[in-house]
Amino acid sequence: MPKATHILAIFVVVVVLCLIFSLFSLTMGVAEFQRAGPNMGSLTWILLGIIGLVTALYAIGQLATRISKMPKPKRTITVVRCANCNFQERREFKRGDYVGKKVGKCVKCDGELFIELIYSEVIKRRRII
Repeated sequence: MPKATHILAIFVVVVVLCLIFSLFSLTMGVAEFQRAGPNMGSLTWILLGIIGLVTALYAIGQLATRISKMPKPKRTITVVRCANCNFQERREFKRGDYVGKKVGKCVKCDGELFIELIYSEVIKRRRII
């Protein structure tokens, strides 16, 4: 796995552990509160649980925001057109391509082929449910 994937996995494990500890702290605090009334121990457990839940939820929100802002994978396309018969061909971008560059002869009319357009398109990922 790439290094970023390892870091993400570790982050998720830490957040899940924080959620578990927070829920444990809240249940301990509520149980202590019901058993002995409002005292320093029960309020500490409850406060610790609330702080942990807020921290974990904030971390999940930040992770979701960063994932949504990640750059989408793109591929660059070159459109080649014949000057005579308007024959058009799309191909992957090659290093050194530029708009207006002559790239060869047309397969239909033997006219001059030139690069008309270069653009990028987002590669759509297939979702597996």
